[in-house]
Amino acid sequence: MHSHNIHIHKHIYIFTYIPILFQGQRYNSKTDIWSLGVILYEMVCLKMPFNGNNMRQLVQAIVNTTPSPPSTTYSTSLRELVKDILLKDPKRRPGINNILNRQIVKDRITIGRRINSFVLSNTRPFM
Repeated sequence: MHSHNIHIHKHIYIFTYIPILFQGQRYNSKTDIWSLGVILYEMVCLKMPFNGNNMRQLVQAIVNTTPSPPSTTYSTSLRELVKDILLKDPKRRPGINNILNRQIVKDRITIGRRINSFVLSNTRPFM
């Protein structure tokens, strides 16, 4: 494993920490939304949303910077979802009900249910 990869793996979980925790505020349900945003950002952008050469710089980036937006090759609704769930102010960050009621999420849930139904109806018990 390259030393760069080792460095990344040692610090990967810091990315999911919400900025308010670094500022001494309390954990709440929107903390998990932030973590989801970090994971979604990495899946969409193929990179972590924040950078730093050491832990201090990384924390500063999380607290003080906004990640670059996802590529315009993605839908506006996906780009807005990523941006919204990475809002640093938890009062402005959407809650789970808001996220689940967005059309892009509803559409993916519907597709997932159809796939699940198809798989279950075409699977035989193992004997």
